[in-house]
Amino acid sequence: MAVAVATIPKPVQYFLGVESSATGRAWRDRLNERGKAMAAAMMQRYGLPDLLA
Repeated sequence: MAVAVATIPKPVQYFLGVESSATGRAWRDRLNERGKAMAAAMMQRYGLPDLLA
């Protein structure tokens, strides 16, 4: 007996809300959720601005 597993797709989050630029490409963030959490931890721990973390 096989069990069907349904996955809920994550909503696409565009960087700065840009779904389509002048060239027709969507802007996506370079970091995934784990990367964002690591960058936030570095900012808090070392007092770095978000650009450097």
